[in-house]
Amino acid sequence: MRPGRTAGQRGRVRQSGAMDGPNCGVAPLRHARSTTRDACCPQATDNGHVTRAVGVVLDPSPSQERWLRSYAGSMRAAYTWALAEVRDNLAVRADERDRGVPADELTPALSWTAFSIAKRWRAARDNIHPWHRDVSIHAFRTRLDNAANALKNYSESRSGKRRGAKVGFPTFKNRPPGRRSPSSSSPTGSTTTTGSTPTATNMSG
Repeated sequence: MRPGRTAGQRGRVRQSGAMDGPNCGVAPLRHARSTTRDACCPQATDNGHVTRAVGVVLDPSPSQERWLRSYAGSMRAAYTWALAEVRDNLAVRADERDRGVPADELTPALSWTAFSIAKRWRAARDNIHPWHRDVSIHAFRTRLDNAANALKNYSESRSGKRRGAKVGFPTFKNRPPGRRSPSSSSPTGSTTTTGSTPTATNMSG
């Protein structure tokens, strides 16, 4: 018996149906170890409410691990697509300016907001990510939101609105050989994989 752990923390946690997804054909997670920790140094609100997180180390079956890997790949694909679209739009407009194209005739600039990026992705997803129906929408939304935030930081840094060190154009996400560290979020929590240990975080009040 490990000291400092309750019986509930030592026991098995069955995630009934939590990892089910369309066409994945996987069973619920076999078991997990849970620990409780404060989420990002939680601050008490005016009414004394404190948000805490419960981290659960997952033990996925081989089929579930393949499913998680597909999520990681989908998230990288969404992030890369969002950045590439903006980068290419900037390059086209810069080339048109160099060729003396009048400002009112330049290729329209793309909006960098999360809403606009998600809207363009939904219009193009059947062509660029035809497997999207086999993966939760949260996998794509997470990285599209991340891309929008990264672009916002870059824009505000370039304009001087953001203080601190200069922020460059966001870098593309590539998986280093032998390493994976995806993170996805949903309205009820998030899932992170670092090294070979996937962890699910449930946010609760």
